[in-house]
Amino acid sequence: MRSGDYVTSNSGKTWVVAFVIPAGMFPCLGDGRHVFLIRDEKNADGDADLVSTMQAEDEVYLGWQAGPVFAKGQRFIVEGERVELHSADALFVFFRMADQSFTALWRWQAALLALRKKPMSFETADMTTITDGAL
Repeated sequence: MRSGDYVTSNSGKTWVVAFVIPAGMFPCLGDGRHVFLIRDEKNADGDADLVSTMQAEDEVYLGWQAGPVFAKGQRFIVEGERVELHSADALFVFFRMADQSFTALWRWQAALLALRKKPMSFETADMTTITDGAL
């Protein structure tokens, strides 16, 4: 599992793997790797907010699927501006803006944009964390 992959929960919601925490990095988490998951959720205003949680990788593995393949030339809308994908690595996706400058998103952000049908703003989205362990 890696940043940008998808996990479908038992409730049918699709989460994006934001980060994978290696086994033993934080002893308080217990044994094994853990994943920090994020999904979008429509708020009362109709805008997208972000919901996050952390789970043991073993608990979500059955709902796992590889995230999108990012290829040079793909087009996205980032913060209201049309951009073209320039390159991607394990953590970041780099885009060329209309003025030929570059910007980057975390890989999980680009995977969430690829999953959504509509553009969203990461600058204005509120973040809520689920701590009860339920996906």
